[in-house]
Amino acid sequence: MTGMYDAAATPTLRGQFPSRPAEVTPPSRRERVVFVLVVAAVVLPVWLVGAWEEWSQVTTLVLALVAFAALFAPMFDYRGWPPSPSARMVWKRLRSFPIFWIGLAVTIYGVTAALNPSRQLVIANDRSALEDLAHISLLPHSIYAPYAEMNAWRALTIVVPAWLVVCVAWAGLETEVSWRRLLGTVAINGAVLAVLGMAEGLAGTRQMFWLFDPEPNAPTAEFFGSFIYAGHAAAWMVLAFGAAAAMTDHRLRRRDPQAPPRSWGWPALTTWGWVGMLVVIYLALGLFVKPNFWSLGAGGVLVIGVWLWLTRMWREGQKRRAALYTLPALVFMAVMLLST
Repeated sequence: MTGMYDAAATPTLRGQFPSRPAEVTPPSRRERVVFVLVVAAVVLPVWLVGAWEEWSQVTTLVLALVAFAALFAPMFDYRGWPPSPSARMVWKRLRSFPIFWIGLAVTIYGVTAALNPSRQLVIANDRSALEDLAHISLLPHSIYAPYAEMNAWRALTIVVPAWLVVCVAWAGLETEVSWRRLLGTVAINGAVLAVLGMAEGLAGTRQMFWLFDPEPNAPTAEFFGSFIYAGHAAAWMVLAFGAAAAMTDHRLRRRDPQAPPRSWGWPALTTWGWVGMLVVIYLALGLFVKPNFWSLGAGGVLVIGVWLWLTRMWREGQKRRAALYTLPALVFMAVMLLST
């Protein structure tokens, strides 16, 4: 049963924030369910050996499929909560998202290639060879190989969850509090991963979390945190670095009287808390992960983010504040670019 609520008091990414709301309305039940599933699909693979093993990749795919199904599943709302959007409304938002159609095209291409192998991988006596197979040359084709080795089906298992999670987040998360919680969760997990990875590096252990050896066939010396390959960990921490930067900017905007009103919910950290996470992730990427990946990845993200932050302050008329930060920011960006 659905209770009454004031839709104008709900801050959304697609609407306007009220000037002085008496109370912020919480997300709908569908949004809560979608949020939990999206967070699970984004965060859980990090701690499942970095989603490197087959079982962890399949687990991520299942979570993403369940989250996508939750977008259209019937929902019964509680009294006092805003009503969940209908499946038709969700589909209307989803079909207006270009990445949905791009990902759908890539998925169809991959499935067609997986069903139309042109060669087969044959392994005998520790030697491998490719044998030609009958196939339709006009259609996309692939190599038929064991799933454990890597084939088109396993490639889809890796790519499809990322596409589904982005689409589900776009269509299912409407309120500002849900997006803030998602970014905050990603940032906090990135900081925890960075601390544990640096602790492993400083201790010189060859065991992941001092508990077990990584995959025997993988270079043990390159593992970081819960990732067997340090480059994979760097990709995740670049994402966490961006999320922490967004949360830092969110907290700084609270000092602006024209900023959106404070909404309920976790995480409620101070500006220095998010800045601390930025520093921790920065140190982990710069000192313990491959320097080349850091220079080309997180360094570029940081320079772009600082530039956009300064540009927005100038455009919003915060001239005194922008002038205060411009010179240090330009020096910092110059150092970052020269260090690459």
